[in-house]
Amino acid sequence: MLSPAVSPAESFFLETSSGYRFCLYFPPKKDQPCLGGIVYIHPFAEEMNKSRKMAAMQARRLAASGYGVLLIDLFGCGDSSGELKDANWSLWKADVQNAIDWMRARLKTPISLWGLRLGALLALDLAQSTETTVEKVVLWQPVLQGTGFLSQFFRLRLAGDMLIEKISPLTAPPVRTLLDQGQIVEIAGYEISPALAASIDTLDASEWHFGASDLHWLECPSENNAALPFARQKVLARWMERGTQVNIQMVTGSAFWLSQETTTNTDLVDATAGIFHRP
Repeated sequence: MLSPAVSPAESFFLETSSGYRFCLYFPPKKDQPCLGGIVYIHPFAEEMNKSRKMAAMQARRLAASGYGVLLIDLFGCGDSSGELKDANWSLWKADVQNAIDWMRARLKTPISLWGLRLGALLALDLAQSTETTVEKVVLWQPVLQGTGFLSQFFRLRLAGDMLIEKISPLTAPPVRTLLDQGQIVEIAGYEISPALAASIDTLDASEWHFGASDLHWLECPSENNAALPFARQKVLARWMERGTQVNIQMVTGSAFWLSQETTTNTDLVDATAGIFHRP
């Protein structure tokens, strides 16, 4: 049950030039100054659905600490207008910017970004823009390169084709070949267009500059006390060479975005709340 000082979440549709976006807003705790605003950027495809409970749990925790938190469904995702096959990266960036503008107008406070997986990559892309000023950027298990992420996602198509049609991986048509031919490809129930795939393929956060942005990277390793994987260490090293400071925390607990069952990670919630704590 919510504390009397914590208001229930408000659902609404945010109007944009390309339709409406479903939003869930968690207002800050009553009877105290608002400490800031936070926009959450969800992950891709089924990872979004598996993460909704965690996102709401974290948002309530931050709202109880004095922050306004906005969860937005991007174009073609969740309960927002549009179809995923018609989405692209620029459209999603515009969605997040619209969410930031809405929060600034409502709260009159600095705004931070918090993203999970591909949503974290989107947060980083916004943070590198000179047109967007954010206070903090919190990354949950961030995707750092679009090509590698899509290659992993495309394997779902191959696995499904092998299971349903009993075909060999040697005879299954590569997803990228179909996309290059201009075809829309369905993977695990999600239609991916050549335009959407191409816009994600070009992303490489290792080449980006973040200036004075306050970056916080929270990684949930597959094993307790595991180090950051080497490929991710290389990205971190590149950022640091460019003067970007990143606070990294290795957090134990469930990789809820991958679980078959709906799970949560309270250690991750606690660690994120600590990032935003103000004495």
